[in-house]
Amino acid sequence: MSTDRFVQDSIEDTLLALATGLREAQEALNESPPLDAYGRPLPSYQIPWLDFEINTRIETVRQSDGRTIFRVALSKPAGGSSSSSTQSLDSKLSGRFVAVPPGDGMPVARLLVTAQQAEGDGRTLRIGIQLGNSAGELLADRRVEVNIDPGASQALSAVNNVAFDRPQGGTLLAEAVLVTGADGTAGTLLSIDPKEPAGAIIVVTAQAGAAKASTSIPAAKP
Repeated sequence: MSTDRFVQDSIEDTLLALATGLREAQEALNESPPLDAYGRPLPSYQIPWLDFEINTRIETVRQSDGRTIFRVALSKPAGGSSSSSTQSLDSKLSGRFVAVPPGDGMPVARLLVTAQQAEGDGRTLRIGIQLGNSAGELLADRRVEVNIDPGASQALSAVNNVAFDRPQGGTLLAEAVLVTGADGTAGTLLSIDPKEPAGAIIVVTAQAGAAKASTSIPAAKP
């Protein structure tokens, strides 16, 4: 392997290791829950950039038997033995890793889910969907999937000390797939089974592409 190729590979390995660590740190931040125990949004955190400076010494060591060894050190190594000759190159590498916004800087879709009482016995709610983007545009003719989230419903119900395994058979959405109109909105109805335990929380989620949102609805007053 030539010296130039060795230096190139060593720098590449160092940068890849640094980038991997940065990505893992951001992934750890992304694992923070989006909602608290009461369904309220929690703040999220983004690493905007990372400046770095790496000081290295790259050595070529020619041993007495004629073999050449390449070494890279982040600090100055000890001197070589009398049975070898060493040539070294000190270098400083600095730069910045910059976070790329979602969508490569293009407007990001934003989804809002609401729940309001519909006319009737109080166990039917109108689920409203509004889809737009970070530029303030309303997105029409977009497919939105709406579902009841049993896992999230169970977790939030547990906060009220209510055992909730899964929704009763009568707790269901009138439609699971919606298409937004010209104003970026769509809607469906959620029926809540009278057998749902008092204090239970029903979580309805919506997804349009990468955009996700949810709302929590009391199944019945405790």
